[in-house]
Amino acid sequence: MKNRPNALGALRKLLFLGAALVGGLILVGPAQSATTLYVSPFGGDSAGCGPQNSPCRNIDYAASKALTDDTIIVAGGTYQITNTPTCDRNVVCVFNKSITILGGYDPFTWNLDPVTNPTVIDGQSAYRGIFVLAVNSPNMRLTMSNVTIQDAVAGGTDADPTAYGGAMRVDNAAVTLDSVNFLNNQTVGANTSSGQGGSAAGGALAVLSSPPSGAVSFLTNVLFQGNTSFAGLGPAAGGVAFGALFVFGSTVDVQDSDFLKNRAIGGPSSGIGTVNGQSALGGAVGADGQSVVSLARVKAKKNRAVGGAATQHGGGAFGGAIYIENSTVTIVDSLVMLNVVRGATSTPEGGFGGGGGVMLFNSAGTINRTRVIANHVTGGVQGGGGGGVYLWRTIPELTLPKIQVLNTVIADNRFELGDGVNAVGCGPELKSCGGGGIQVQGLVANLRQVTLSGNVLGPGLVAGQAMLVNQFAGPGIATLQYSAVADHVAATPGATAVVVTDGNFLTLKRGAFSGNTHDINSDGIPVPPGTITNLGSMLTLAVPAGFVSPGPPNYDYHITATSPLRDTPTGSTSPVPLDMDGQFRTDGMPDIGADEYVPVP
Repeated sequence: MKNRPNALGALRKLLFLGAALVGGLILVGPAQSATTLYVSPFGGDSAGCGPQNSPCRNIDYAASKALTDDTIIVAGGTYQITNTPTCDRNVVCVFNKSITILGGYDPFTWNLDPVTNPTVIDGQSAYRGIFVLAVNSPNMRLTMSNVTIQDAVAGGTDADPTAYGGAMRVDNAAVTLDSVNFLNNQTVGANTSSGQGGSAAGGALAVLSSPPSGAVSFLTNVLFQGNTSFAGLGPAAGGVAFGALFVFGSTVDVQDSDFLKNRAIGGPSSGIGTVNGQSALGGAVGADGQSVVSLARVKAKKNRAVGGAATQHGGGAFGGAIYIENSTVTIVDSLVMLNVVRGATSTPEGGFGGGGGVMLFNSAGTINRTRVIANHVTGGVQGGGGGGVYLWRTIPELTLPKIQVLNTVIADNRFELGDGVNAVGCGPELKSCGGGGIQVQGLVANLRQVTLSGNVLGPGLVAGQAMLVNQFAGPGIATLQYSAVADHVAATPGATAVVVTDGNFLTLKRGAFSGNTHDINSDGIPVPPGTITNLGSMLTLAVPAGFVSPGPPNYDYHITATSPLRDTPTGSTSPVPLDMDGQFRTDGMPDIGADEYVPVP
């Protein structure tokens, strides 16, 4: 894949819904001076609604009456689009005002009890849930809690085939969301009669262009489940799809949230397709446009990115859970597990596949105290790599800071080719396709206190079951310190756990090999090596690494009391003071890998 599908052109056309939408806003009566408005399924919409004893019937009606800094208290119930919506094809519209919407209240006592009184915004499989728009309002923010948005849809049109934010779209504003559920929402790019199909971004939520104030959007205790972005069909190329949460040109902080079973589906092409089309980018989270994304204590499981088919060039798929392009990301204390990437199986050139769990593309980032477990990539004959993590730079003049991977377990991930072993993008020795655990390509990466275990390459692949260091726009330059590389058993003769291809660089320090069929390609197997420094500092263990319960079903990569990884770099000081559980490495003899053994009291 020489040029990743460039969705920026389509994305940059996005500014606002425009004058038609703004003109469609209906102001219902004079805004009252009260700071709190009430909404209930038993209320009625009228010029005088809003007091507790005379609530409005619809959230949108109350939002149109509210003034900046007002609060809307919403009783449990289901809220759908009205016959005379104040905002076209959206159940709720918030325009140029900062308000708070709080759900989960009893409709009679107005006591807060969101379990008994769930507040649901229902798109009826036809309408978007909420549209938030700021025009010349630099500090606008929507604050919302205890609300579920379900079965909402945002679709592209002939005039604008790209769709954003199936459940919620935020333009030039910020949001604070707490205890919000996004369930079974969709973005659907329009099919086109010429050119490329419509793109689809943010099956649940799209945050587009931070306000001029640079305000951060905060998401806490948010559930994204079963959301899908379907890109549209085009005769020249299929559209590009970004997953459940899409961030463009914005700063978003996500904490204590789950991304479960979301999908990004690249659009098909009725023609031959293009190498840059039909792509799926980040089943759970996608970011682009110089965004800054923070993911803390996030669980991303069973998400999928699937490229769209074409008659010749199948669509690529990247980042089964997380895809970051031209942006910066921090991932900490998180679980990325059982996600899937599948390049399209079109013939003769199925789509590229990369980053079963995480892909950073021309981006900076840190991954810390995170488990990347049992993710799966299938690439077509264009190739691919990085069953767990793919770190990739393609722009020669782009200087990135060193990417950090710390205290992280990368285990039981798999990369395979779906359209045969003679992959066009892999080179004659298949040396460009690999990295069952992680691939570092064309950039600088620092891996410290990492556990690489049990990662797998499919039949015919040999380049780095655990790790591949490779070049693209420049050399791959990696360090692997205080790290364990264990239990990589070759499915193909010559397959090697760590591969550094010619022209690339790897510096090792005080780590350990254990249970691998072949540890590293310093001997030229399977391909001539690049520059490998300090190999003599690595231990080669004749006994198992001593993990508590590796592999399925437990995937437990803590080490036992008798593990040979314990206290091995005697007299050294770990450069990473906390282990994967946040426990201190304080005894002066740090254990190798992500876990520091701490006896149970």
